[in-house]
Amino acid sequence: MNDTIDSYQLLSNAIILQAIDDYKKNPKIIAAREKKLHKLKQVLEAVKKTGIENDIKKAAARVEKAEKSIMLAKEDQRDIERFFRSSWYRMLTNVDGEIILNYLHKEVRA
Repeated sequence: MNDTIDSYQLLSNAIILQAIDDYKKNPKIIAAREKKLHKLKQVLEAVKKTGIENDIKKAAARVEKAEKSIMLAKEDQRDIERFFRSSWYRMLTNVDGEIILNYLHKEVRA
């Protein structure tokens, strides 16, 4: 019985630690993708000046894909915040999720 409880506690801890790790990494991912998007927009503007329709479509598609990847990373960040406020999180631990989020907000802004 103790082994089962320990196994569940280890799994719970692993889930929470992964959420923390993902939350810390997401701002860096978002910043890198935004930097790439900026460059892709510059390329698109340059390609538009050529008037080559096929190249313009390809460059526009790259911009759209980059914008979508940023949106998804931001959505992932919001999902993690919801996780720390969820009933599922409260089933995994007694640690207040708001305390974890406050810590994470400070850490990612530093």
